[in-house]
Amino acid sequence: ATAINPYGFDLHRSAIELGRSSFFMNLNIEWKAPTPLGAQFWPMYIALVAGLYGSYRVKGSAFDGLKAIVFSVLALKAGRFVPFFGIAAFPGIVSALQVVLERLNLERFFSNRSVMDTSPLKLIPTALMGLVMVLVVFPPDVSRLDLSKHHPLDAIDVAFKDVTATDHPPVFHTPDWGGAIIWSTYPKRLAWIDDRNELNGEQKYRDFLAIENLAPGWQTIFDKWGFERVLTRPSVPLASHLSDSSAWRKLFEDKQAMVFEKVRPISPDRVDSTQP
Repeated sequence: ATAINPYGFDLHRSAIELGRSSFFMNLNIEWKAPTPLGAQFWPMYIALVAGLYGSYRVKGSAFDGLKAIVFSVLALKAGRFVPFFGIAAFPGIVSALQVVLERLNLERFFSNRSVMDTSPLKLIPTALMGLVMVLVVFPPDVSRLDLSKHHPLDAIDVAFKDVTATDHPPVFHTPDWGGAIIWSTYPKRLAWIDDRNELNGEQKYRDFLAIENLAPGWQTIFDKWGFERVLTRPSVPLASHLSDSSAWRKLFEDKQAMVFEKVRPISPDRVDSTQP
């Protein structure tokens, strides 16, 4: 299904290239190995033991066993694969549960001793389908969703005021706010970068980090993109630099974000000739 997308196979090629990039893999915490101290990963460890035990006792198919082993190894290497491991290990987990029930002689609590009328259960999918149809005909106003807790919507409004859509929008910002910018400025599509790694590519993230942290050569990278405004967090080095620079003026500031605009030089024809 994912082969049908505006980018074709290039989307998957880009994902494979990013997966082989040590820079990208170290940049995203979701690609790091699950920590044994993280309580959120305990169910995965339990499922891993249960899945292997169930597959061994029931002697499942070679395919089920192989995919469980492959995704268990991947899940231990990167947290991103934990959900896929849960899907792959499901047959083994069910088999382990069946063995436990048999050993503890608990099957009698789960066996149907009388015929159950399942007709009321058919109302559940029918009701869900009806709800979907209602939402299609009468869609809710999602524009009223409050994103201000995690995203600087007021700063975004200031930064992108009167900005027109171009191939390279002239506002520098963090990829963390890319989704909120797309949400706020749609359908102009003004975000320079967001968290869709496969579409943005590694180099753009390198450029972002270099600019935000004032790495050597950052000014050349900044000028390459032609930014006219900057939307950034108050705590980053770039914010301190622009605050002290006479070439930039501050348009907005709160606890979440700051907005700067490049000071345009006054053209000679606008100088008042009557002044001495």
